[in-house]
Amino acid sequence: MTILTGAVSFDYLYVMRSLFIILFSLGIFQGPLMAQKLRKSKLEKIIASQPGFQGAQVAVAVQRLGESKLRAQRQESHYMTPASNTKLLTFLAVHSQLPALPVLTYAVDSLQQTHFQATGYPVLLHPFYPDDQALSFLNTQNQLIYHRAVQQIPRLGPGWSWDDFSYYYSAPPSAFPIYGNVTQLIRTETNSLEVTPTFPTRPVTDAPYAAKRMEFENQFTFNLEKIAVGDSLYRPFLPSHSLFAQLLGEAIGQKVTYVEEPYVGVMDTLFVNNPKTIYQALLQDSDNLVAESLMLMVGQKLTDTLSVNKGIAAMQTKWASWLPDPLEWVDGSGVSRYNMVTPRTLVAVLQKIHQQLGLSGIARYFPQGGHSGTLKAYNFGPGLTVYAKTGTLRHNHNLSGYFQGKKGHWYAFSVMVNHYTTPTAEIRQGIAAILKACYAKL
Repeated sequence: MTILTGAVSFDYLYVMRSLFIILFSLGIFQGPLMAQKLRKSKLEKIIASQPGFQGAQVAVAVQRLGESKLRAQRQESHYMTPASNTKLLTFLAVHSQLPALPVLTYAVDSLQQTHFQATGYPVLLHPFYPDDQALSFLNTQNQLIYHRAVQQIPRLGPGWSWDDFSYYYSAPPSAFPIYGNVTQLIRTETNSLEVTPTFPTRPVTDAPYAAKRMEFENQFTFNLEKIAVGDSLYRPFLPSHSLFAQLLGEAIGQKVTYVEEPYVGVMDTLFVNNPKTIYQALLQDSDNLVAESLMLMVGQKLTDTLSVNKGIAAMQTKWASWLPDPLEWVDGSGVSRYNMVTPRTLVAVLQKIHQQLGLSGIARYFPQGGHSGTLKAYNFGPGLTVYAKTGTLRHNHNLSGYFQGKKGHWYAFSVMVNHYTTPTAEIRQGIAAILKACYAKL
């Protein structure tokens, strides 16, 4: 038996320590102590070098998927205006609470009358996201009776800009949107205006705009000289239950009776066959009406009321245990400037989305940098793969999503830029510069 002397023990420890230092410097160990980070000094240098960021508030959080610590951070706990990054909260809420999206609920009585109610389903006869599932079902039914569901749906969400009422992105939410709650106006080759669905229109030759709805009436004025032949304009109409029944009846060629009271019996549910169209409308095209409709669905599922407010309140309670910071969350779309969220909270939300979808689901629904949706305008350069959601209001632009680092690992990130006065194109360049640095280092 050999007994180690103190000298030999000392030499052994010295050799092992030296070996560890050499391996550490070569980057061979990849444990938690060796986690690569983008230094704050490097991040500050990048931000200072970007002309678009001058005078702006810039907050950053980057985290490897499956980890709890940030790999890059700057003002990660500061509350920022998320704009359409709010739709990430909406997506997680609806995907976690509604594995199958409902189209409508219905019951057939002894007289073969079909009673049906709304679930918030947003793409019936939609001009951009055609999905004929609801229409096909209703076409096969006789004596349709539409019942008002329990709901709390204001004309405008809290903090919405009232003077945007005539733009597509401000289409008002309703229990059962039809045609996306917008009318299509097309100038024909005979210099007439084709309107679908039909509403009263009046020409105004000296109007500074192409087409506009009156604020509280479904009447539209237009200036034909400002509409090119063949162009399509989309202007929101004011929805109502009676108008929905009328428009649906015209579309399917049969009378639809509207009843003010909810149906009191047991109802079956017709579910969406494939949610891809709706989720891509939410994440790739950032459609505001779709976002509000999905939060109405969440409200109905959790509180039996079509209500964005109630849906949000329920989700905040459910998420309280893992959110890094409390949410200031008031709508489903991010149109409101009352929304506030921190970058590290958005990263936590993205981690939850990844747990549910995996990378294949993220690639299926999210826009890809330089290729699709709202990320077409971004240029990340060769090698950097990004799937992310933009969020833009005037003087605010954010990008939150996922990228793959140079070493092959995937990361959740949120870069939020608020209160800038430079062109948004320069903000995109600055955000791309941050992600390129993260890609190279991580």
